[in-house]
Amino acid sequence: MNAFQFVIRLLTAVLALAWASSPASAQNCRMADGNSALVNIANLNGSITVGPDVSVGTEIFRATYYAGPSNLVNCTAGRLDRIRQYTSLPYRASGYVHPRYGTVYETNVPGVGVAVWFSGSGFPIVTEGDTQVQPPTFFQYWPVQSYDVSLIKIGPISAGTVTGASLPQFEYRMTGVNRNVLLWSGRVQGNLSIVSRTCSTSDVPIDLGTHQMSEIPTVGSGTGWVNVPVVLRNCPAFFGRYRGHLTTGTVQTANGRVDNSIRFRVDPVTAVADRTQSVMALQDDGVNLTATGIGIQIGTQTQDSVGFNAMRDSGLALTEVNNAQYTLMLRARYYRLNAAASSGQANGAATITLEYN
Repeated sequence: MNAFQFVIRLLTAVLALAWASSPASAQNCRMADGNSALVNIANLNGSITVGPDVSVGTEIFRATYYAGPSNLVNCTAGRLDRIRQYTSLPYRASGYVHPRYGTVYETNVPGVGVAVWFSGSGFPIVTEGDTQVQPPTFFQYWPVQSYDVSLIKIGPISAGTVTGASLPQFEYRMTGVNRNVLLWSGRVQGNLSIVSRTCSTSDVPIDLGTHQMSEIPTVGSGTGWVNVPVVLRNCPAFFGRYRGHLTTGTVQTANGRVDNSIRFRVDPVTAVADRTQSVMALQDDGVNLTATGIGIQIGTQTQDSVGFNAMRDSGLALTEVNNAQYTLMLRARYYRLNAAASSGQANGAATITLEYN
C-alpha cells in the first residue's frame, strides 16, 4: 500500500515538471546578444507663462522623446505581449481626466498636472500579439523608443518650478512569460519655470470736455475723440507656452511655441443705447440735470465701435521683459442719439475686463 502511494506522488511530480517545460509556457523572447534595456530621458528647461484665464485641460508644455538608439529582441514562436506603464508616481491622481491621455497626476506646482502617453493614448497601454516563426528562425523585434510627457493645467496655477523629480517614472516591458524582458525605462530630468500672474491696473478717469449742442447737430454725429489710455503696469514676462520640446537621445529642439495674449472686454455700467455703434447711455446721479438724446461712444484706435460685452484681441506686443508696462489705447466721445436732445450733465462709466492667455 505504501509503495502504491509513492508511485502516485512520483508520477504527479513528473507531470508537473513536463508542464513547466512545455513550449507554450516558456519564455520565448530574449534580448539579442550585446543588447540591454535602455534608459530614455526627456528634458524640461526654460520658462513658460500661463495666464490665469487659460482653460483647465490646456496642454501648457510637452516633452517628447523619440527615435533614440534602439535595442533588439529575438523571439521564437509564442506571445509578444507588452505594456507601457508607470513605475513611480510621486504625486496622487488629480481630479482631472484628459479626454485622450486619461488620468492626469499632480506635480510639485499647484494647478499643473502631468500625463505620459504614446500615440495619443495615456499610460498604461497594453499591446498584445504573437509570432508563429518556425525554428531555427527568430522573430526580431525593435521596440519603439518614444513617448510624450504633457504638462496640463488642472486648476488655478501658482508660480513655481516644475522639477523632473516630481514627475512619474515609467517603463516599456514585455508581459506574461516574457515579463522579465525590460525594453526600456523612461523619466524626465531638468526644471521648468512657470510664471502665472497678471498686470496691475487702476481706474482711468477721462474728461470728455464741455461742448455745445451745435457741435453734434445731427443724429450719428459726435464730438472729437478723446484717448482712453488703459495702462498695464508691473506685467509678468510673457514667455509663451511651448507645446513641444523634442529629445532624440542626442539632439534637443523646442518647437510649437504658443504666444501669450491679452484680450479685453468693455461692459457699460449703464444701459447700451446703440449696440452697433457701441454707445452707452448717460449716468444719472439723481442730483444734477442729465443731458438727453446724447450717449458716450467707445472705440478703438482703428474702429469707431469697440463692441460691447465681447472679448477682443488687445493687439499688444507682449515681451519677455519682467515688470514691463503696456498701454491699451481706447477712445471715447459724445454721440448724438436723437434729434430731440437737451443739454446737461453727461457722465458715464464702463468696466474693462482683461483676459490673460
